[in-house]
Amino acid sequence: MIDYLAYFLISLGVFFIFLSASAILRFSDFRERLCHLVKFASFGLICVMAGVFLSCGISAVGFKALLACSIMLVTLPIEAQLLMKTAAKQQGIPGPKTKSDDQDGTNVK
Repeated sequence: MIDYLAYFLISLGVFFIFLSASAILRFSDFRERLCHLVKFASFGLICVMAGVFLSCGISAVGFKALLACSIMLVTLPIEAQLLMKTAAKQQGIPGPKTKSDDQDGTNVK
């Protein structure tokens, strides 16, 4: 029974990874592409890693899958935010003003 659940999770993860790849082709704006790519790919990879953990059990491979899943949960949102900021700077889109951005304090309300 656990094997069927593991295969289902792996299949669901592969489906979401392909869905994220299609989001790159479907959307024209970089922000929309990145948003959908990060959401679908992270969910897909988490499903694949959970399926690998269930199929391998408590072993070195299973713990490596959990470790990879936890690292992805931490790094993917940071990567998406940095890519979005870089794209906004290259396109000349101003970000929100903060006190640290304004050195002389004249534009702070």
